[in-house]
Amino acid sequence: MVLSRPAKFFTVLFPALFMAELFLGFNGAQLVLFGLSIRKLLFVLAAATLFLAAAAQVKKRGLHGFVRRIDLLPLCFLALNLLWMTAVPLAAGTSLRAAFDDAGCLFMLALYFPVSMLVRAGVYRMQRIEQLVLGLSTALAVEHLVFYMCGRIDMSFGIKFFEFLHRLSGGTSVIQQVILGENYVRVIFPTTVLLLPGLYVLLRRWRRLTPWDGVCAALLLTAVFTTMTRSLWIGVAVSFVLFAVLYGALCVKNRRRFLKVMLAGLAVLAVAVMALNFLVFDGNLLGRLTGNENPQIPGQSTQRPEEENARQVQTQALLEKFSHRPVLGYGYGSYAQDCIRSEAQPYSYEMFLPALLMKTGVLGTAVWAATAGLFLWLSFRKNRQDFPAVCFLSLSFFLMFQTNPFLFNFCGMGLLCFLFLTWNEQEPDGR
Repeated sequence: MVLSRPAKFFTVLFPALFMAELFLGFNGAQLVLFGLSIRKLLFVLAAATLFLAAAAQVKKRGLHGFVRRIDLLPLCFLALNLLWMTAVPLAAGTSLRAAFDDAGCLFMLALYFPVSMLVRAGVYRMQRIEQLVLGLSTALAVEHLVFYMCGRIDMSFGIKFFEFLHRLSGGTSVIQQVILGENYVRVIFPTTVLLLPGLYVLLRRWRRLTPWDGVCAALLLTAVFTTMTRSLWIGVAVSFVLFAVLYGALCVKNRRRFLKVMLAGLAVLAVAVMALNFLVFDGNLLGRLTGNENPQIPGQSTQRPEEENARQVQTQALLEKFSHRPVLGYGYGSYAQDCIRSEAQPYSYEMFLPALLMKTGVLGTAVWAATAGLFLWLSFRKNRQDFPAVCFLSLSFFLMFQTNPFLFNFCGMGLLCFLFLTWNEQEPDGR
């Protein structure tokens, strides 16, 4: 179905603006309009546009061809999580407001349904969505590199930059927290996790990469290093090894030649990393890997455990509280009273699995695990060629948010939504 010109314009405009802000807008609150952060405002506009466009398609052609069995997985996942945002917090005495503040970003997954329908109707094409994602991921990488280079000139550049934006907004913006290393520059934002979809897109088409794709890959990998985040580095490295193993096992006939190509590529990458380590990062990449640095957060108003084993303290406190309600947990928005890392967001923790157990119990954690398992199984069944790249994105994201609070926000849920959307390229069996 061909939409009218104005309808098609807005169906592209608002979602594209939302995606651009999601990738490049730092914490999403650098501008506040009508009492809403710019990210939330654009989300509302994009969601309204997408659902209206999807409804128009359904009204014209009915549900046939637009709804498929695979859509039950994200639907059930979202519906079950609503229980831990409403019923479970009420039963455990957790504030509903805190529950929605903590996990309200799960509604981001609802965009999967209208976008899937519009892809199946031919209004959107997944190839163009992926091209947009690659472009925005690359722009995000450039943003990281600019901050890194400016930080080398002035370590307090990030702080000054966001204070300038705060003044520019009339004092309404939420100043982005800046993490500084004692002896090195570190660039990490809530948007950093969105570097991973760009790498995924490149891996999906690695056999037909263009010179521009090579530039994008170099920018993305260098930006990954500017974060000085070991969980991200390990996630990307381990996931790439898994990608190579799966691709060689599932998609390659001449495995000996493939192995030689992979080994040559790894050798080139290793040389490039060592060169970056000494020429660009002043040897700090190896320093971070060995754990010799201790990042500081200036001007932070949160309560962090002062011990060096802060994450162990978090884990112990969260598991202790989990032991009192092990089946259902306390619901989203709950927290351990004797371990609060942020007064503004006491429910936010670095240690994902212990926090999830405390909030959702064994049953809720099982829902997350079952959803992940079913997602990978269905991805494998639907298209083995794309399965290695899907595993790369899934595992690298999983490893990153295990020790960083990168999942329960718009960026983390946007990445999950994108993962579900990868199904829409692969419908050979009509399921």
